[in-house]
Amino acid sequence: MIDQATFDFIKEKYGYYSSWAVWVDATEKLKDNIGDLRIFDPTFNSGLLQQLNPNVILVGLNVSRGCIKVPLGNFHDPRPEGMDFKLRYALKDSPYWGAYITDIIKDFDELNSG
Repeated sequence: MIDQATFDFIKEKYGYYSSWAVWVDATEKLKDNIGDLRIFDPTFNSGLLQQLNPNVILVGLNVSRGCIKVPLGNFHDPRPEGMDFKLRYALKDSPYWGAYITDIIKDFDELNSG
């Protein structure tokens, strides 16, 4: 768990490179709501700060789709071709739910990281 001031600081300073491993639940399709960033709004998600776990950090290689335009939007790709829903599925109900997520290489977008 973190406090609101720490959450706000991380969102402001690193929000275009990182996010947290929490997502709104899917409704009908596996990809439903993956880009719903209201999950980071304490008025929508009153348990937000209790869900976040700064003791676990998940690291990807680099962003795969250009510049992130919304803070905490990384790993929450709403596009139909996005695959971030797999993270939600893999991490749901695990000790890693709520982890901090970032890419190790910043400002270099490449879909094929091979």
